[in-house]
Amino acid sequence: MIPQSKQIVIEKSAFDGIKTEELCDFAKHHVLLVSDSLLYECATSDDRRKVGLDRCERLIRAGAYWCTMSTEYIEWEGKNCHPYPALLANIQKTEWVRAQTESLENMLGPEITGMARNSRWTFAEEAYIQRTKNAGEDTRSNCPETVAGIKGLPRGRISRLRVWLEWADKSTIVREMALRLLPRQWISSPSQFCTSPQWITWQYLRLFLAIEWDYVHLRLSGGNPAKRGAEHDDQDAECVLLLSRADAIITRDKKLVEPLARAAFPNKDVFSSLEEVPESY
Repeated sequence: MIPQSKQIVIEKSAFDGIKTEELCDFAKHHVLLVSDSLLYECATSDDRRKVGLDRCERLIRAGAYWCTMSTEYIEWEGKNCHPYPALLANIQKTEWVRAQTESLENMLGPEITGMARNSRWTFAEEAYIQRTKNAGEDTRSNCPETVAGIKGLPRGRISRLRVWLEWADKSTIVREMALRLLPRQWISSPSQFCTSPQWITWQYLRLFLAIEWDYVHLRLSGGNPAKRGAEHDDQDAECVLLLSRADAIITRDKKLVEPLARAAFPNKDVFSSLEEVPESY
């Protein structure tokens, strides 16, 4: 059984900056989550692929837990028409690794990660590059007052992201998007699906909208988002999404992970080192 402790997400920047032995010792006494997002980033790091996956495997065998990505949580919610439970750990996959019946190297082979990489690049390009290009052009042409308002938003990214998140929370757009964009076969009862922020689906779309509109802000301010950056931002959002259930995240990423986590989940803890985590965890 999993200990009744707080769930802590380890993000790639912190994972890379902390010694494996220290992480393994920490995992023996805490519910540390190794996410699919972290595994994906390790598996697609061509120069250090094996090193990263070996470190993840050691960490899970030491006591950390594997947790999956947004698609599986959203599919579960659609099928069951109920918010996903509090526990994020995928016990089956965790036990596979601990029992050494499967290695991460085999489970995340080049063919599998290659397909995932192509899919994620395509999604990021469509969602964050093309959509925001069109939105920026439409806003310039049709809503000059909106352009002025967007340009006048706070320069600090945390404050700006909070504006987008509050806008999403106050509107009906999140639920409308959930019903419009998700495959119909995923949702067993549309009238009962994604009805409040308690749903991971809701939080996923909320984060998506915040990043998308921050890209529009960048475009209207003279910037030009890069495809590679968009793919990374999508991965970062996957990691931050876990805070909809987890209690804390350990990250050293100041570009998006930390500001998005603080803006989206102000009541959750954001740490930059193992030493910052209180004993109460």
